[in-house]
Amino acid sequence: MATLADIAAKAGVSKATASRVLSGKTGVPVSPETVARIRQAAAEAGYTPNRLAAALATGRTNMIAVLLPVLDRPYYSAIIGHIERLARADGYELLITCVRPGSDLRRLAALPADGCILCELYGVGEPIIAAMQKRGAVVGLSGQTHSTMDSVVFDMDSAVADAIGHMVEQGCRRIGYLTVPPTIRPEYPRWHGYQKVLGERGMEPLPLLIDAERRNLARDRIIEALEQYPDMDGLFCHTDHLALGAMRGIVDSGRRVPEDITVAGCDNTEEGEFCEPPLSTISLPLGPMCEHAWRLIRRRLCEPEAPVEHLSLPATFVVRRSTLRHSHQTHAPSAQRALTGTNHSKGGTP
Repeated sequence: MATLADIAAKAGVSKATASRVLSGKTGVPVSPETVARIRQAAAEAGYTPNRLAAALATGRTNMIAVLLPVLDRPYYSAIIGHIERLARADGYELLITCVRPGSDLRRLAALPADGCILCELYGVGEPIIAAMQKRGAVVGLSGQTHSTMDSVVFDMDSAVADAIGHMVEQGCRRIGYLTVPPTIRPEYPRWHGYQKVLGERGMEPLPLLIDAERRNLARDRIIEALEQYPDMDGLFCHTDHLALGAMRGIVDSGRRVPEDITVAGCDNTEEGEFCEPPLSTISLPLGPMCEHAWRLIRRRLCEPEAPVEHLSLPATFVVRRSTLRHSHQTHAPSAQRALTGTNHSKGGTP
């Protein structure tokens, strides 16, 4: 296996110069001809830099940790895909791990990463943020803002108002909200927006809770709910993942979507676009969100003392047939262009 010394000798340069070129350091100018010669020598020898040795020498691993609540959801897969492409273009690798209640702070603090992106970790407390900031740059993504941490979040207010307002205009008078218990708190924008819109219209909220975000639980809860609340004629779901399970439960109960019950989700996943009927949903600008988060993590690595930056990007409501009882009505202002349903989170920008 070729060593750095071998590459330097073949290119006719010092070991230090070969190291600077192959590690991407730009502090000392190197002529384009020398750079090309070093890279050619490395390519011909099949040289691969020793990441551990480089980390020991530079104090940087060129790895960014991405912390998620779960991995097996299309929404999070799309986020990872966006960030991985951005990281790869800048010469970084990703380290992906889950954070759950009771996660070991020592394990998180020991992650071999230059920084981390906390993805939609609502309720992440001071200890986890502090533990990660000791390791390096930290950016919050799609969760809550925090005074000591850069963050990129969604503004859900208008989109939720459009979704609930659209369902009311389609004739719904009893709209349930299917979710998991941790999200029934004021700081969760979907729950807050749902309550707010119904309150403004003199309607009572109807939370339908399940223990975990699983489709079979969503299906079973909706079958049960339709027996408890036979007048329920609309359903807003915390995610598309739950909405698809709920639609199965509605059909299994002998009801129709949208004729008997309209259904809307959130996340604009590809699965929702291709189910029958296609799922109305809140679309989140994942592409721009991830681009801003990556910019912020790179800035924080270069400028550790830079002012904390918070960005809020607007979500939009996409109308599809799962909420259209009257196809000529598309009253949600942000949804006028969305009837074709061609945008989804996997593609990024809505």
